[in-house]
Amino acid sequence: MDGTAEQTRQKGARGSGARLTAESHQGFRRRIGRLCGALLPLLLAGCEGYHYSSVAYFANATREPVTVRIQALQAQMDCTHVNRRSRELLASRDLFEPQATYTLQAGSALPLELDSRSCGAVIVQILGFSDQLVFWSDRLYAHTTETEFAPLAKPGFREQALILEGDGEDRVLANGALLEVTALPPASPSDLVAVPMAISFGWSGEPPPGLVSVERKETLADGCLSVGLLGAGGSSKLFLCVPTWGFPYEVGDSLRFTLFQPEIYEYDGYNYRVTRSAYRKLLMQGATEADPKVELWVNHSTLDQQFLSKFTPIDQPASRTRCGAQTIPLAVEVLPLKRELLAGQEVQVSNAGLTTHFMLGRAEQVVVAPRACPGGYSSAGAHVDLLVVKTWEKAL
Repeated sequence: MDGTAEQTRQKGARGSGARLTAESHQGFRRRIGRLCGALLPLLLAGCEGYHYSSVAYFANATREPVTVRIQALQAQMDCTHVNRRSRELLASRDLFEPQATYTLQAGSALPLELDSRSCGAVIVQILGFSDQLVFWSDRLYAHTTETEFAPLAKPGFREQALILEGDGEDRVLANGALLEVTALPPASPSDLVAVPMAISFGWSGEPPPGLVSVERKETLADGCLSVGLLGAGGSSKLFLCVPTWGFPYEVGDSLRFTLFQPEIYEYDGYNYRVTRSAYRKLLMQGATEADPKVELWVNHSTLDQQFLSKFTPIDQPASRTRCGAQTIPLAVEVLPLKRELLAGQEVQVSNAGLTTHFMLGRAEQVVVAPRACPGGYSSAGAHVDLLVVKTWEKAL
C-alpha cells in the first residue's frame, strides 16, 4: 500500500435487496452481544444501538442498500509471515467458507472482525465486482463506531475499511491504505506449488511402561519399523517412523520408554479447555547407562536451550500441500553441532567414546493452516522433527 486509498473502478450492479438470513442474523447478533459485554465499561450507553469495534470494516458509502456476502477463513495464520504476503498465501478460495450474507443500508458499516487480538482475512463478495480478499495485520488497532453508520470522517477509519462509493453504474471500491486487498480472479488456480506433505518422524501405539524387551523388529514397506515388545503387562506393538539406525536395539535387548506430551490450557472467553499439545518427545534408553539412548522430537515448535537454538525461514516461495496448508522451509540451528541443518540432513559427531547421530526430519514454518489438515498442518507456526541417537563405544 502507498499510504493513500487505492481505488478499483468497475461497473457495478444495483444491490439485490436480499435481507440478512435468520441464521446469519442470529450469528451476527451473538457476536455483537459478546462485544457489548466486553466493552460495557467503556461503551456504557446504547449498546443495543450497535456500537461496533473492529480492526477492519466494509462500508456502504452509496445512497442505496447493498448486499454483501462474507466468506470466513478456515485456517490459522502465522501473522508475521503472512503480513504483506497475503496475495501469495491466501488467494485460494478453498481456504474460505461462506459465513453470512448482509444487507447494508446506505451509509452503514459492517465490522469484518470483532476480535482484534490477531491478524485476519475474509473474502468480501458484492454483485458486479470481483471478489475481494481482505487481510489485516495484528499491528492494527480497532476502530469503534457510535451507531451502525460508518464514520467516514473519523481519522483512521477509512484506512482500515473497504468502502463502496458512488452511485449506480459509477460505483467503485476504495481500499483502505492499512489493509491488504486483492481482487480475486473468477477461477482459483493457486500460484503455489502443490507438494506432498513432508515426511515426518513419529510413532503410533502406546509405549509400554517399565523395562521391556524387544521380541521382534522388522522394516515395513513404507520404511517404518514394526517393533514387538514384551513387558510386565504382556506383549505390545510399537510402530516407529525413523531410519533403521534410529532404533539401535535388537531382539533380546531391554529398554525403557519415556513419553512427554504437554497439556495446553486454552481460554475461549468463557471456559478453559485442556488439550494435548501436538508436540511430543519420546525417550528410549537401554537397560544400562552404557546402552544406546534415543531422543525423538516430533512437531517441536519453540526454541530449546539444549538442542534447537535458532529457526531461520528460507527465502523462497511458499509451498502448498495437498490439504491446502502453505509452508516455508526452515533451517534449524542445532546447538551441540553449532551449525544449521536442513530437512533430511544428518550429521554424526564423535567425542571421547560417545558418538551422537543427529537427523533433522520435517522443518517448516506453517504460515496458513486449514483446520481440516492432518499431521500438524492444522496449526500455524514452526514444526520441527529431530532425531538424536547416542551410542557409547563398548570396551573390548
